[in-house]
Amino acid sequence: MQKRTLGYLLLVFGIGGMALAGYVFVTGTGGRGHLIEITSLLIIGASFFFAGINYIYEASKEFTVDHLQITPELEEVSPIQQQWRTIHIAKQPAQKVREHIPAKAG
Repeated sequence: MQKRTLGYLLLVFGIGGMALAGYVFVTGTGGRGHLIEITSLLIIGASFFFAGINYIYEASKEFTVDHLQITPELEEVSPIQQQWRTIHIAKQPAQKVREHIPAKAG
């Protein structure tokens, strides 16, 4: 089952559970058992509601292939870059590079 579909289903169950808790609260007797029933319905309804919202939010933040920007690979080189590389590789240095002379200590 898709996350978004499951999220909407949990959202509806959560709203229904909280509405049922409100209805039972309005029409009930007000005894201790009655308050425990209302509290449990309200907690279950709220947990379903927030879990549903979380699933919907996560489903909207997932990456899909359509949303990704395809970046060129590092190996792909434009024609201007190829010309520049060819010119600089073919060019010989005008002066000979000096040899490294190590310093003597002491």
